Amino acid sequence: MSINYLFGFFPKVNFLITTRISFAKTNKKKSMIKSEIIKNVSEKTGLSQKVIGQAMEAILCEISNAINNKENVVLKDFGTFTIIETKEKMGYDMHRKEKITIPAGEKVKFKAHAKFRVYSMKG
Repeated sequence: MSINYLFGFFPKVNFLITTRISFAKTNKKKSMIKSEIIKNVSEKTGLSQKVIGQAMEAILCEISNAINNKENVVLKDFGTFTIIETKEKMGYDMHRKEKITIPAGEKVKFKAHAKFRVYSMKG
């Protein structure tokens, strides 16, 4: 079962479907894709890539379910996913050249834990 199949049921969390994680170590951005993460974890743990991939999909599915249920997700020493209410505001449609009202809604915010920020800065 692919991750896209699992998250097809959860439209609010499209950010989880992406398989890229950006790491800024230099001025030039470097990206690590999901398959590379699975391969690296597999090498470190000695478990098969299939098992690691299934575990990763299960973790992402649980995070997605919690967010869709409007629950905060706290990963110790990593960070917190929270739901933020956005206010209705005025915007401008560049194509039609008219003012529009952007409706109130919800966004998902991630805040990295202080230990994770310090660890990621050391490289």
